[in-house]
Amino acid sequence: MLIRYKKSFEKIAMGLLSFMPNE
Repeated sequence: MLIRYKKSFEKIAMGLLSFMPNE
């Protein structure tokens, strides 16, 4: 259960990082 949430969170985090500019 937690692993499933972690995978989804990582996917969202990656998407946010791609949208945000690298500092």
